[in-house]
Amino acid sequence: LAETYEARAARSKRRSVLLSDPDMHSADVQAASRWYQWCLQVVMLTYQNHFNHQMLEQDKPLTSTPSFDPSTLPRFFSIDVITSLFYNAATFFSGHAQYQYAVPLLQRALDLLRPGADSGKEECICRSSTLMSHLANAAVETSDLPAAEKWAIDGLALAKKFPRNVDCLSSFIALTYDLGVVYEAAGKVDSARLQYRQAAEVAGVTGDNGAQELAATALERIK
Repeated sequence: LAETYEARAARSKRRSVLLSDPDMHSADVQAASRWYQWCLQVVMLTYQNHFNHQMLEQDKPLTSTPSFDPSTLPRFFSIDVITSLFYNAATFFSGHAQYQYAVPLLQRALDLLRPGADSGKEECICRSSTLMSHLANAAVETSDLPAAEKWAIDGLALAKKFPRNVDCLSSFIALTYDLGVVYEAAGKVDSARLQYRQAAEVAGVTGDNGAQELAATALERIK
């Protein structure tokens, strides 16, 4: 339901003569927000209760924040489903500049994928790089440049491991561009130009016209 209302809001935006994004006053956007929040609350309360039950069995203190270690999830919770929910909700909230909600969701999804990424699983590594690209972008949008640089560098290290993977390739372009934004803001024009040029070249090869245009605009700006 959340995704359905989100899609309806996007269609309404395309039909509108206004160029701005639909805001939180839109009925469809509000409905999507309510359903995303409902899903997240159900998941988190269920996980919290299950996690604290495990703590009681092990004579460990209860906690208000579960570890997000995949081994502590209830059996009926799929890592893929939970990380997808967190990612989709985070993308929705980011699209409406609600980064205070998006960033924690992206970080928790990253926690769930970390064991698989650490063990070298391609899918987990490339999905993690995608999450880091969104974290880097959120940091850029909130002017947290140190965090943006950290996420971009860490994400690129993962994306480079599987350059033929579609997710790794897409996140490589986004992370390279975001690193260019960081360098540009820091006055490192030559370094920024190098990142923008690389993002534009890779985007051109993959046919990502939107990313290529964005990088080209950045290059034009710092000529």
